[in-house]
Amino acid sequence: MRMANRTALRAIACIAALALLPIIPYAVYGYAGQDFESHVTAWLALRTAWLAGDLTPMWNPQANFGLGDVHLGLYPPGAIYAGGVLAMLMPLRYVPGFFVWIVTALSGAAMYFACREFVAQRDRLAAAILYMLSPYLVTTALVRFAAGELLVQMMLPLILLCFYRVVWQREWRSMWLLAGLLGISWFTNVPESVALFYTLLIVAAICGWMQRSVGPVLRMLAVEAVAGALAAFYLAPLWVERQWINVPRLARIDPQRLLLFMPYTGAGVEALKVFKYSCWLFACVNMLLLIACWWKRTQPFCDASAARMWSYLAMVAFFFQLPIAAVLWHHLPQIGLAQYPFRFQPVMGAAVPLLLLAAGTRVSLRWPAYFVIGAMTLVPLLEHARTQMTASTRMPRFAELERGWTTIGYEGMPEFVPLGVTRPAGPLGMPATTVVDAAAGSSCSVTAATAEADAVRFVALSSAPCSVRVAVYSYPYWNVIDQNGAMLPHTVDSDHMLVVQVPAGEHRVHALFQPRSAIRTISRTVSIAAWLVTLCFLLRAGTVSSRFRSTGA
Repeated sequence: MRMANRTALRAIACIAALALLPIIPYAVYGYAGQDFESHVTAWLALRTAWLAGDLTPMWNPQANFGLGDVHLGLYPPGAIYAGGVLAMLMPLRYVPGFFVWIVTALSGAAMYFACREFVAQRDRLAAAILYMLSPYLVTTALVRFAAGELLVQMMLPLILLCFYRVVWQREWRSMWLLAGLLGISWFTNVPESVALFYTLLIVAAICGWMQRSVGPVLRMLAVEAVAGALAAFYLAPLWVERQWINVPRLARIDPQRLLLFMPYTGAGVEALKVFKYSCWLFACVNMLLLIACWWKRTQPFCDASAARMWSYLAMVAFFFQLPIAAVLWHHLPQIGLAQYPFRFQPVMGAAVPLLLLAAGTRVSLRWPAYFVIGAMTLVPLLEHARTQMTASTRMPRFAELERGWTTIGYEGMPEFVPLGVTRPAGPLGMPATTVVDAAAGSSCSVTAATAEADAVRFVALSSAPCSVRVAVYSYPYWNVIDQNGAMLPHTVDSDHMLVVQVPAGEHRVHALFQPRSAIRTISRTVSIAAWLVTLCFLLRAGTVSSRFRSTGA
């Protein structure tokens, strides 16, 4: 037992050390990534709100160069709050690198734990390294900096382990574990969760056909129902409130442009070219490695249910990236939320080490596979270096970025501006408050508005009722009151700015962003109840399992 503990500790230490590899380019060339600014600015906004005493902020005042957005309230909270916690513990400039390091290390640890039933003890560390440094995972960190997807990929080995136990071994305790993991993934990254939903459901159907039973499909549907209940506090409000912002346009993205070998002539083709070809390379090479594992097996697949499971998962994930899958992308319910075919790649990245190192796969394949995977992992490392060494695309030093974010604001995410509005690409130079309608012969003056988390405040002095435009985007959750708590009417102008109707006299006006609705109350209640039930079943199952083992049965 002590030997096993020492082996595990050495493996974890090795995983933690190798997880530094993806952040070496950060230290040498600086930060980069397609989604870098949107994630790090959200962490900055969350830290600012927490320091001001607002624990659950919904309004991001610095986004869109001071016009604000609802990013903190409608974006999946998993990655935002994880980064916000780190931002409270260390200077912001260190948070992105530390985030990538810890997620990479935990990805390796998750694979090291999950593969113990399918891979020999001496090969578990190799499986962990192959996954944590898999090409697409490193690309997600360095080229895209997709924090939410990184967190889902961190849990993916455990999700696949529980999925195997649920579908093939019919373990009811694993159903609750899988539901919990999938519930976390739903409020961490919706597109990746949609891709996982269809991959797991189709493989469950394949296994059900092999077992001549509908049980695997029914169990997976039950798991997804519980997962949806666990994440209802986020999913239900998002479903209702998406009509106020530009989220629907994400579902209209045509995934066909990024299917394997399909021509892409849309806007931004140069920016996506290397990434697109890299994803094609990863998918095709991973599929060739899996075919080699099938071809060179020393025992038939009929005697290896786990190896078949990893093969089915990889094949389904690869199928969704082929041009022939275009019909599914256009007709499967809500699959458009997955947005892009490359979101099916993480499953392939997890299946390759599991099948390569599984019992029955020839050992002679391993070193060639290690070399090929290592060569592919160099692609995102070199792409990060290339973009940061190119003057036209180089990201400024982090100190400059942070100074700009806190003074003039930053560009928001395009889907979180009001529906029908185009986000500003730079500072608008717009006054914080402007009198837009005052009675003839009357006087109306306002102080500059001060914006903070979930509130905008200004003072108006007028001899007659007047209208004041506040340079923030208007959403249905804005409530405007004066110093006495009296509600003030407000409207929306043609630019979707908040316009407040101010009575005569002096008024200290408080515009408060307060997302309160029946759907939010109900969904939170559902999620709390679902988490309590899930934890109770897991505790009960653990107690029963312990008693069963203690009897020696």
